[in-house]
Amino acid sequence: MAMNSIKTKMMSMVQEKEYAKTRLEEAEREADEYKEKIKASEEEHQSLLKKINQADLEFDKASEELSTNITKLEEAHKASANSELEVGGLQRRINLTETELEQMESRLKEVSAQLTIASHNSDESEKGRKTFEASGIEDDEKNKQS
Repeated sequence: MAMNSIKTKMMSMVQEKEYAKTRLEEAEREADEYKEKIKASEEEHQSLLKKINQADLEFDKASEELSTNITKLEEAHKASANSELEVGGLQRRINLTETELEQMESRLKEVSAQLTIASHNSDESEKGRKTFEASGIEDDEKNKQS
């Protein structure tokens, strides 16, 4: 009986050994699976870090472009405001010039009217002089003949 008991005990130990071996193999397989998952996760993590870095670079570039464009826009607004002021000044000069032109045209009409009157008076005076001269010549001829 002691032999049977040792035999039973040995068979039990062999079965436990086989069971432990099976459990070890399963545990190693699970460990390998976890290692693969960890490796895949690390690769994915590295890929995501690269994407984050690329996104940061693109963000920095976009921020820089935005800043540059804002500066250009501000300069354009200043130039536009200066141009509007210049146009306003030029418009005032045009208005003043037009007013001066109207005054000069009015003065020209007045002077032309005065000149026309003076010319007419001069013509009348010339006619009178010629008439007076003609009558003086006639008088001289009458005096010479008499």
